[in-house]
Amino acid sequence: IAVLIVLYVAFGLGNGATFQLVPHRWAGRTGLLSGIVGAAGGIGGFYLPVVMGIAKESTGSYQMGFATFAVLAGLAFLAVVALRRAWLGWSMRAHESGAPHVHATE
Repeated sequence: IAVLIVLYVAFGLGNGATFQLVPHRWAGRTGLLSGIVGAAGGIGGFYLPVVMGIAKESTGSYQMGFATFAVLAGLAFLAVVALRRAWLGWSMRAHESGAPHVHATE
């Protein structure tokens, strides 16, 4: 039970951090971007049990479902690493041009 409580707290902190970053990054579009972030979470919440169920029905184990999401997480991580430098460059150019509500951080 203690492990579950720790996990719930950790997941809650992660969720809260995600939604707290939106107004700092996109102050003028907080509502729009919060909706997009929430929609992405909803899509993930829909597909996770579907994929896990398909994995369990076809193989008798959840292992393939976990492997699928591990690969997707790895690909997402690689995409963030690959795009980070370009993203910071775009942000810096917008900041230098005087665009409002742009925060470029390293």
